[in-house]
Amino acid sequence: MRAFPEEFRRDVVKVARNSKESRNNITADYGVSPATLSNWIRQADIEDGVRDGVTKEQAEDLRCQWPIQTAHGRPAEMPTSGQFDMAVNRPWLTGASRRCRPGG
Repeated sequence: MRAFPEEFRRDVVKVARNSKESRNNITADYGVSPATLSNWIRQADIEDGVRDGVTKEQAEDLRCQWPIQTAHGRPAEMPTSGQFDMAVNRPWLTGASRRCRPGG
């Protein structure tokens, strides 16, 4: 999977929204797939409040809360020292992002 810079994504979405050109032509011009462009437009609509959904910031906040709250709404059990060490030193193994850690 190829990662595109956020600024590039915003520019392509802006062109797609404002252009009379077909989405297939836009995707060919910018080198992205039609599905990728659709996902970017859908997420931009959510971020702009045009469409209901979870914003990127809300999703990040939910990911940060994951170790604290279980799917059933009950508090998570206290991690063992090994689990705590893994969450702090190797968060990619627990699903926690860099933003969720102190100093991240």
